[in-house]
Amino acid sequence: MTISTLSADTPTAPAALVVDRLELTCWRNIRRAALEPHPTFNVLFGENAQGKTNLLEAIYLVSRLKSFRDARMADLVSHGEAAGRVEARVRRAGVGQR
Repeated sequence: MTISTLSADTPTAPAALVVDRLELTCWRNIRRAALEPHPTFNVLFGENAQGKTNLLEAIYLVSRLKSFRDARMADLVSHGEAAGRVEARVRRAGVGQR
């Protein structure tokens, strides 16, 4: 197995995605949530089926524009709701975007 590393100085190094704010509305089992994560370290904890993985899935959706689960987009909306929303303020390489 070969493991290669890329430093921040390497032009081909992937830029980190930093989530400054995340807002969810009718996202899976989360009716409404707003999160402003700490820039260096965050811990998600709670009982089973409380939305921890759904929160991570929303962050993944923002970064990859797809779910890490085999889900249709309609499956991501809370049951019984017509629409859901994931909104994020992110930074990549020091540039803010919304």
